[in-house]
Amino acid sequence: MTSQHTDPPSPKPPPEEYGMGHIQQRAKGFVEIPKIQELLKDKFFCHIGCHTGHFIYEASKHCKKALGIEITDDEFFSSATSRE
Repeated sequence: MTSQHTDPPSPKPPPEEYGMGHIQQRAKGFVEIPKIQELLKDKFFCHIGCHTGHFIYEASKHCKKALGIEITDDEFFSSATSRE
């Protein structure tokens, strides 16, 4: 009996394989819910574990101030730190 060697999958695929457009749309769709906008209005919103920053970016449009915190240093982190 012969065993076949296969390489294990890479631990994290590049961001495009996660469907970043889909993540952006989900974040935008969630924040567009009127009740969520009402909860964010005039509030300081802190998102710990913001990963790509898409949700905090969309939420920042509806709250007084927003802060996203991510400690992971990978390709997603670079996309989160590049948002303004």
